[in-house]
Amino acid sequence: MTRRFGVIVVLLALAVPVAASAVMGNAVRNGNAESGKAAAGDSSIVAPAGWKTTGNFTAVRYGGSGIPATSVAKAIRGGKAFFAGGPSNRSSSATQTVSVRTGYRTAVLSAALGGWSSQSDAATVRYRWLDAAGKALGTSVLGPVTPAQRGNVTKLITVHKTVKIPAKARRVAITIAAIRGSGSYNDGYADNVSLRLRR
Repeated sequence: MTRRFGVIVVLLALAVPVAASAVMGNAVRNGNAESGKAAAGDSSIVAPAGWKTTGNFTAVRYGGSGIPATSVAKAIRGGKAFFAGGPSNRSSSATQTVSVRTGYRTAVLSAALGGWSSQSDAATVRYRWLDAAGKALGTSVLGPVTPAQRGNVTKLITVHKTVKIPAKARRVAITIAAIRGSGSYNDGYADNVSLRLRR
Protein backbone atom coordinates (compact mmCIF):
# COMPACT_ATOMS: atom_id res chain seq x y z
CA MET A 1 0.00 0.00 0.00
CA THR A 2 2.83 2.34 0.84
CA ARG A 3 4.56 1.63 -2.46
CA ARG A 4 1.41 2.39 -4.47
CA PHE A 5 0.96 5.69 -2.62
CA GLY A 6 4.56 6.59 -3.45
CA VAL A 7 3.97 5.92 -7.14
CA ILE A 8 0.88 8.14 -7.12
CA VAL A 9 2.84 10.98 -5.51
CA VAL A 10 5.58 10.70 -8.12
CA LEU A 11 3.11 10.71 -10.99
CA LEU A 12 1.33 13.76 -9.58
CA ALA A 13 4.62 15.57 -9.19
CA LEU A 14 5.51 14.88 -12.80
CA ALA A 15 2.11 16.10 -13.96
CA VAL A 16 2.49 19.53 -12.30
CA PRO A 17 4.15 22.09 -14.64
CA VAL A 18 7.25 23.79 -13.25
CA ALA A 19 6.53 27.52 -13.28
CA ALA A 20 10.22 28.41 -13.08
CA SER A 21 10.80 26.98 -16.56
CA ALA A 22 8.72 29.84 -18.01
CA VAL A 23 11.43 32.34 -17.05
CA MET A 24 15.03 32.04 -18.18
CA GLY A 25 17.83 32.97 -15.77
CA ASN A 26 19.85 36.14 -16.20
CA ALA A 27 21.27 36.17 -19.74
CA VAL A 28 23.79 38.92 -18.94
CA ARG A 29 27.30 37.65 -18.31
CA ASN A 30 28.94 39.25 -15.28
CA GLY A 31 26.06 41.65 -14.85
CA ASN A 32 27.12 42.31 -11.27
CA ALA A 33 30.86 42.98 -11.88
CA GLU A 34 31.80 40.12 -9.57
CA SER A 35 33.74 38.06 -12.14
CA GLY A 36 37.43 38.85 -12.48
CA LYS A 37 39.30 41.74 -10.86
CA ALA A 38 38.03 45.18 -9.86
CA ALA A 39 39.71 48.52 -9.12
CA ALA A 40 40.42 49.22 -5.45
CA GLY A 41 39.61 52.94 -5.65
CA ASP A 42 38.94 55.94 -7.87
CA SER A 43 42.45 56.25 -9.32
CA SER A 44 42.69 52.98 -11.25
CA ILE A 45 40.86 51.22 -14.09
CA VAL A 46 40.02 47.52 -14.46
CA ALA A 47 37.94 46.60 -17.51
CA PRO A 48 35.13 44.26 -16.34
CA ALA A 49 35.30 40.67 -17.54
CA GLY A 50 32.89 39.79 -20.37
CA TRP A 51 32.36 43.38 -21.53
CA LYS A 52 33.84 45.46 -24.36
CA THR A 53 34.57 48.90 -22.95
CA THR A 54 35.18 52.45 -24.15
CA GLY A 55 36.84 55.30 -22.26
CA ASN A 56 37.86 54.48 -18.70
CA PHE A 57 34.84 52.35 -17.83
CA THR A 58 35.76 50.13 -14.90
CA ALA A 59 34.74 47.52 -12.41
CA VAL A 60 35.43 48.87 -8.92
CA ARG A 61 35.10 47.59 -5.36
CA TYR A 62 32.66 49.09 -2.89
CA GLY A 63 34.34 50.82 0.05
CA GLY A 64 37.47 51.98 -1.77
CA SER A 65 38.92 55.48 -1.74
CA GLY A 66 36.39 57.93 -3.25
CA ILE A 67 34.00 55.04 -3.92
CA PRO A 68 30.52 54.24 -2.48
CA ALA A 69 30.61 52.42 0.85
CA THR A 70 29.79 48.76 1.37
CA SER A 71 26.49 49.87 2.94
CA VAL A 72 25.44 51.07 -0.53
CA ALA A 73 25.94 47.52 -1.82
CA LYS A 74 23.93 45.99 1.02
CA ALA A 75 20.97 48.25 0.25
CA ILE A 76 20.64 46.78 -3.26
CA ARG A 77 21.85 43.27 -2.39
CA GLY A 78 24.99 43.92 -4.36
CA GLY A 79 28.25 42.05 -3.97
CA LYS A 80 31.78 43.33 -3.57
CA ALA A 81 32.02 45.23 -6.86
CA PHE A 82 30.02 47.34 -9.32
CA PHE A 83 30.45 49.30 -12.58
CA ALA A 84 31.52 52.95 -12.83
CA GLY A 85 32.36 55.44 -15.58
CA GLY A 86 35.89 55.71 -14.21
CA PRO A 87 38.53 58.39 -13.70
CA SER A 88 39.25 61.38 -15.93
CA ASN A 89 36.63 60.89 -18.66
CA ARG A 90 33.33 62.51 -19.54
CA SER A 91 31.70 59.43 -21.05
CA SER A 92 32.44 55.72 -21.15
CA SER A 93 30.60 52.48 -21.74
CA ALA A 94 30.60 48.69 -21.62
CA THR A 95 28.79 46.45 -24.13
CA GLN A 96 28.09 42.76 -24.59
CA THR A 97 25.79 40.87 -26.96
CA VAL A 98 23.76 37.83 -25.92
CA SER A 99 21.52 35.43 -27.81
CA VAL A 100 17.74 35.52 -27.58
CA ARG A 101 16.11 32.10 -27.56
CA THR A 102 13.00 31.58 -29.62
CA GLY A 103 9.72 30.98 -27.82
CA TYR A 104 10.12 33.84 -25.36
CA ARG A 105 7.71 36.75 -25.74
CA THR A 106 8.64 39.25 -23.05
CA ALA A 107 11.79 40.31 -21.21
CA VAL A 108 12.22 41.55 -17.66
CA LEU A 109 14.98 44.18 -17.60
CA SER A 110 16.58 45.26 -14.34
CA ALA A 111 19.59 47.21 -13.04
CA ALA A 112 20.70 49.17 -9.99
CA LEU A 113 21.72 52.66 -11.13
CA GLY A 114 23.01 55.70 -9.30
CA GLY A 115 25.70 58.26 -8.64
CA TRP A 116 27.66 60.29 -6.12
CA SER A 117 26.01 62.74 -3.71
CA SER A 118 24.25 65.62 -5.52
CA GLN A 119 26.41 65.33 -8.66
CA SER A 120 24.53 64.79 -11.93
CA ASP A 121 26.75 61.92 -13.14
CA ALA A 122 24.49 59.04 -14.18
CA ALA A 123 24.32 55.70 -15.97
CA THR A 124 21.81 54.12 -18.33
CA VAL A 125 21.44 50.58 -19.62
CA ARG A 126 20.32 50.14 -23.23
CA TYR A 127 19.05 46.86 -24.65
CA ARG A 128 19.21 46.98 -28.46
CA TRP A 129 17.23 44.16 -30.07
CA LEU A 130 18.76 42.67 -33.24
CA ASP A 131 17.62 40.15 -35.85
CA ALA A 132 19.76 37.27 -37.12
CA ALA A 133 21.52 39.59 -39.60
CA GLY A 134 22.28 42.20 -36.96
CA LYS A 135 19.58 44.66 -38.03
CA ALA A 136 18.25 46.79 -35.16
CA LEU A 137 14.60 46.11 -34.29
CA GLY A 138 14.20 48.48 -31.36
CA THR A 139 15.76 49.67 -28.10
CA SER A 140 14.69 49.42 -24.47
CA VAL A 141 16.28 51.72 -21.88
CA LEU A 142 16.66 51.74 -18.09
CA GLY A 143 17.57 54.97 -16.30
CA PRO A 144 19.08 57.32 -15.68
CA VAL A 145 18.45 57.75 -11.94
CA THR A 146 18.66 61.46 -11.15
CA PRO A 147 20.22 63.09 -8.06
CA ALA A 148 16.71 64.07 -6.95
CA GLN A 149 15.55 60.45 -7.17
CA ARG A 150 18.54 59.49 -5.02
CA GLY A 151 17.72 62.22 -2.49
CA ASN A 152 21.05 63.88 -3.41
CA VAL A 153 22.95 61.15 -1.60
CA THR A 154 25.38 58.50 -2.84
CA LYS A 155 23.35 55.41 -3.62
CA LEU A 156 22.07 53.06 -6.32
CA ILE A 157 18.39 52.44 -6.94
CA THR A 158 17.02 49.32 -8.62
CA VAL A 159 14.90 50.06 -11.67
CA HIS A 160 13.12 47.54 -13.86
CA LYS A 161 10.58 47.14 -16.62
CA THR A 162 8.93 44.38 -18.63
CA VAL A 163 9.02 44.77 -22.41
CA LYS A 164 7.76 42.86 -25.42
CA ILE A 165 10.50 41.12 -27.39
CA PRO A 166 10.42 41.94 -31.14
CA ALA A 167 9.23 38.86 -33.03
CA LYS A 168 12.40 38.52 -35.13
CA ALA A 169 14.88 39.27 -32.32
CA ARG A 170 17.73 36.77 -32.10
CA ARG A 171 20.29 38.83 -30.20
CA VAL A 172 20.38 41.81 -27.88
CA ALA A 173 23.29 44.22 -27.46
CA ILE A 174 23.41 45.46 -23.87
CA THR A 175 25.27 48.73 -23.21
CA ILE A 176 25.94 50.40 -19.87
CA ALA A 177 26.69 54.07 -20.59
CA ALA A 178 28.09 56.41 -17.93
CA ILE A 179 28.03 60.19 -18.32
CA ARG A 180 29.93 62.64 -16.08
CA GLY A 181 28.17 65.86 -15.13
CA SER A 182 30.75 67.32 -12.75
CA GLY A 183 33.97 66.48 -10.93
CA SER A 184 36.92 64.55 -12.30
CA TYR A 185 35.63 60.99 -11.74
CA ASN A 186 32.75 59.67 -13.85
CA ASP A 187 30.38 58.57 -11.09
CA GLY A 188 27.76 56.97 -13.32
CA TYR A 189 27.20 53.72 -11.39
CA ALA A 190 25.53 50.43 -12.29
CA ASP A 191 25.19 47.01 -10.67
CA ASN A 192 23.03 43.87 -10.96
CA VAL A 193 22.36 44.37 -14.68
CA SER A 194 19.87 41.73 -15.74
CA LEU A 195 17.91 40.39 -18.71
CA ARG A 196 15.43 37.58 -18.07
CA LEU A 197 13.34 36.16 -20.89
CA ARG A 198 9.79 35.09 -20.18
CA ARG A 199 7.38 32.98 -22.20
